[in-house]
Amino acid sequence: MSADNYSKCPKCRADMIKNKKDLIERASEGYGKISADEYNDLLTEGSKPIDLTETLREDYEFYLQDDILGISYSCSCSVCKFHFEYKQDVKVC
Repeated sequence: MSADNYSKCPKCRADMIKNKKDLIERASEGYGKISADEYNDLLTEGSKPIDLTETLREDYEFYLQDDILGISYSCSCSVCKFHFEYKQDVKVC
């Protein structure tokens, strides 16, 4: 079975943003206490742009059977192992 789509993982993005904030905070707290090289390295790493690849596999299905609309969505990340599922059946008439 093939995936319906691949996209960028929201958990990987949130983790990268947190890591960037932590690096900048470490630099701020270490100002004057750590070496200039270490301070500059922390700022450089914390300032790099977030570069995500499409690691989130998405599978979805919509169908109408008699008077029931079925919706099914799932996704999982090959990097951080994030997983989400959503299923719903709705009576349309």
